[in-house]
Amino acid sequence: MLPAARLGVVLPSQVLVRLRAFADDLDSRSPGRLAGLYAVGSVALGDFRPPLSNIDVVAVAEEGWDDASLQALRLSLAELRRTHEPPRVACLSWEELASDPAGVSAPGFVGKVATPGGDLVNPLTWAVLRSAAVCVRGPEYPDLGHGDLRSWAAERLGGLWRGWLEGVRPGPLLLRRNIAERVLEVARLSQVLGSGRVVSKLEAGEAAGGRGSPNTRRVLADAVGYRRGARMSMYWGPYERRRHALEYIQATLEPPTAAGEPRRAHDGKVG
Repeated sequence: MLPAARLGVVLPSQVLVRLRAFADDLDSRSPGRLAGLYAVGSVALGDFRPPLSNIDVVAVAEEGWDDASLQALRLSLAELRRTHEPPRVACLSWEELASDPAGVSAPGFVGKVATPGGDLVNPLTWAVLRSAAVCVRGPEYPDLGHGDLRSWAAERLGGLWRGWLEGVRPGPLLLRRNIAERVLEVARLSQVLGSGRVVSKLEAGEAAGGRGSPNTRRVLADAVGYRRGARMSMYWGPYERRRHALEYIQATLEPPTAAGEPRRAHDGKVG
């Protein structure tokens, strides 16, 4: 069965080989368990970057996953692994897919590490499954519940990213890759919050880079360039890039003080 691609996305051959190998290996370890397999994340959104992206998948079992089948799936994940980029997998049943993801607590893995609750069990994954997922096995359009995508994005920005900003450690942010990933993920969440539409990191960075201060446009252009594979940075060194990135993230997280008023100025606590 050939994967079904939506929105004109061409599935990279290296990903297709790994997805098929994963399904075949799991079939041999736990026959009849895997009823549905969908590629989500950057693969589905046409933003798969071989040096940067991992493979995100939703694996569906008819009646759910017991301990033995989860162990089999964990071993089969070796087929999805790429150098330095462990796969992420959500293990669900059809019944759970048909529910609001906010009420689903399903097992998952990042690499071979179990992640109770699952990194991919959220309204963003459900939205990708509805509009853009690549179907490797199962119905192309499974029955899906509805989640509040905008509320999830707001919570993600206001909780996870605000907490990260308050406890940020400067060292890792000297690397251009780390800056680019964080800047583009915040840009994507901000766009999802504003539009309610699922976008890739690259698309979000390009959209956000057309507005804002010169520093914002510069750091976003540098992040987009990095994701596209540009080796040359728009910065001579890491410190100014880190400062501009933190300014952009903080400004994105801070709501206007009142209707029509600008965001609060940077207070100098980060950077």
